[in-house]
Amino acid sequence: MPNIQYNFSKHTLQWMYLVSGILLAVGSLFFTFPVVVQTGIFAVYVLLSFTALKSTFQKSYWQIVLITSSSTVVSLSLLYYLYAIPKILLVVLTLLPVPMLIKKVTSTHLSITLPKLFYPFSVIITILIDLWLVVDVLLHQTTELRPSPWQGLDVSFFLLFALSSALLILLWRFEDKRTLFVLSSVHTFVVLSIAALMYPLGYGFDAFVHRATEDWIAVNGVITPKQPYYVGQYSIVVWLHHLTNISIFILDIWLVPVLTSLTIPYLALKLFAKHHWKSLTIIIGYLSLPFLSLHLTTPHNLVIFLSLIVVLLALKKDTSPFTILMPALASALTHPLIGIPTVLFATAYILFQKYQRKIIWVVLLGLQSLTVPMLFILNNIRSGAGAPTLSNPIYALQSFFALFSLPYWYERVAPLHLQMLYSYERLIPLLLVCFALIGLWQKRREQRYILYITTSIGFVASAWLIRSWIVFPDVVNYEQRDFPLRLVKAAGLFLFPLAVIGFATCIEKITALQKLQAFVPFALGGVLMVTLYLTYPQVNAKVHFPGFNVTSADIEAVHVIAQQEEVGSYIVLSNQLTAAAALKEYSFQTYHQTTDGSEHFYYAIPTGGKLYNEYLKFLYEGQKRTYIESAMNYAQVNTAYVLVSDFWKNAEAIIDNAKETADSTEQIQNGNITILRYVR
Repeated sequence: MPNIQYNFSKHTLQWMYLVSGILLAVGSLFFTFPVVVQTGIFAVYVLLSFTALKSTFQKSYWQIVLITSSSTVVSLSLLYYLYAIPKILLVVLTLLPVPMLIKKVTSTHLSITLPKLFYPFSVIITILIDLWLVVDVLLHQTTELRPSPWQGLDVSFFLLFALSSALLILLWRFEDKRTLFVLSSVHTFVVLSIAALMYPLGYGFDAFVHRATEDWIAVNGVITPKQPYYVGQYSIVVWLHHLTNISIFILDIWLVPVLTSLTIPYLALKLFAKHHWKSLTIIIGYLSLPFLSLHLTTPHNLVIFLSLIVVLLALKKDTSPFTILMPALASALTHPLIGIPTVLFATAYILFQKYQRKIIWVVLLGLQSLTVPMLFILNNIRSGAGAPTLSNPIYALQSFFALFSLPYWYERVAPLHLQMLYSYERLIPLLLVCFALIGLWQKRREQRYILYITTSIGFVASAWLIRSWIVFPDVVNYEQRDFPLRLVKAAGLFLFPLAVIGFATCIEKITALQKLQAFVPFALGGVLMVTLYLTYPQVNAKVHFPGFNVTSADIEAVHVIAQQEEVGSYIVLSNQLTAAAALKEYSFQTYHQTTDGSEHFYYAIPTGGKLYNEYLKFLYEGQKRTYIESAMNYAQVNTAYVLVSDFWKNAEAIIDNAKETADSTEQIQNGNITILRYVR
């Protein structure tokens, strides 16, 4: 391939570093430059900083990027806890290394490899198919309600995705690493970008809460009371916002999908440069596990991403302690539920590198089993919920095993093809365990791999103890199982590296048979197609598992209410998507002092206790005015709005009954949402 050569003298680089730092500060503090220009200045400054750090610490470029990025998360989080992160302080601290690093910049020889003039047809068609898949999603973008993204796409989308997956697998043995990195990154991006591209107003609920928090911190530097979790994500998003002038909304939506699309393929090619099936299996394996999908930016997804980096780095026995420990610490500051066990795993890995004692396995298993339950107990006490009643966890085995049962949204009877599809979904965890055991057998002489097994068992034990001991305050019943279920899924995360080794071993043996070589890529392409369908919410004859998006009707409804009432004078009982729209438009504008002495957001939310409970009573136990008056008494207001969306079960009957008790009604977008107003 043709190269373009550039030689930068030390003097030139020093001036570039100094000028980029000055322009970065000016653009950040005064919004002088367009976003594209400001982002470009930031990119130049960061690249020059990495170059100086590489010269200082004599590490490979990817290690410098990983360590610096993780260290930035850790540093910003600690700064937030100790003080705050206002814009001026973030800019100053970002530029603080310039006087020191400017001396470390050395002359650089830059060689840019141009794209080949002629690529094989298979490479071109693979890229074109993936690009068309992105365009196809954009063409079906919506601001109306769509419970599943698959309701906007037809079967051709899945067939083309399967073909593209098969072509990527076929090309893996023959193409150069740069081409493979581009192909696999684009393909991963296709999987992770569907929700972000299809729902321009936003998707889900938790992400809106986190974005509103980030918006608040960006303006005020801190949000009180300070909580011992999520700050890893908040701090890095706010930092990027201030340094690039990109909106919080854009940064938050794309942070995890883009990072994952770039990092997983790169690590796969870096860790197994000489073992093409193992490097490919990292990508295939990740895309084959729907419960590890990182298509949303939330602290939970970001900690999964960081923990995945840690467990992949631990595949190499010579990974430096600092390289593996820094992303682990960043994960703990992002979400302690999985982050702290990841720190324990990284610490055990470092100790085992030095001492190679079996006692490390035993201690790790005990710590992994008990640490998270103890943290939950301490958090409950800290939040005023008190210590849980401890009981014999053996008696709670039935509740624990219920985590593995089919949720209520699965129908017993369905067409054969859907029964087969969801039978395969049930087999995925079992297949993961089986391949992990094969991988463990393959690596039985390398005892450090036992660390993966002990950590995974520890996660399951933690889930059992949490399910046995702890009731989470202000969390509705159907969400009580969410935290232990997350731990069970995280157990699979720590089996993933062993499963990669086991799966690669099986594939190598299969492809050794001449007759099956051509069959394998297309079979795996079909597996990835099925997993893609399972990755996002589904609504069909077997499963009703919607993942509602915020609609233009939700946005209009919160505007209509806000225009009618004085700020702080009312409450709104609605579904969580309309509450998400209120967070998007007005952030944490209003809280009410309640009769029990707590503060409550003026929109009802599922984790918000009494207001949402009164809303559920109103919907399911008869549309009695007393429920609304009880909510108004609790929030100490004289006006309440009740919103009923037309997708709600029995919505028409609910609205007709409610009109008899409401003081006034109003419809949004031809009845997509009905607003009922109550005044005392």
